[in-house]
Amino acid sequence: MYIEKVEFHEGKLPFWEEFEQYLMTTYEYNPTKHHLVINGDGAKWVTSCRDYFQHNATFVIDRFYVARDVQRLFREHSRYRSIRKKLANYDWEGFMTELNSAVGTLENEKREERLEELIAQLSQYPDALGDYCERLKGKGIDTTGFRPMGRRNDERVR
Repeated sequence: MYIEKVEFHEGKLPFWEEFEQYLMTTYEYNPTKHHLVINGDGAKWVTSCRDYFQHNATFVIDRFYVARDVQRLFREHSRYRSIRKKLANYDWEGFMTELNSAVGTLENEKREERLEELIAQLSQYPDALGDYCERLKGKGIDTTGFRPMGRRNDERVR
């Protein structure tokens, strides 16, 4: 089952509890049998899925937003291509190293502040930058037919 986007929350229950109820009644979701992959922009309400679902869900940072931020910060920077390549190749450790080593090299104070904010945000869940299919395979889940998250900016950089 693949749900592209969920935009509802009219009930009185907390969002993730309401969402789980929605999945159970609409899609025959069974928390004892199904594992969720939740792709989002990193907002606190989205990342709170980790606390609610615990080991029954995998949070993935939407690579579209990360790629957009990288482009806005580094478009004219000499390391732009290298940073994008690390992101596109799911090398989250290399990507975070690139971001951290770029601190102090941007010519704009606002960009420097945004870079530090991005590093702080992504440091909260670095594994969410990796290939979620690999994480699922590690849990014994067959990922045949799964597609990349944030696909519009996920083309491989050569």
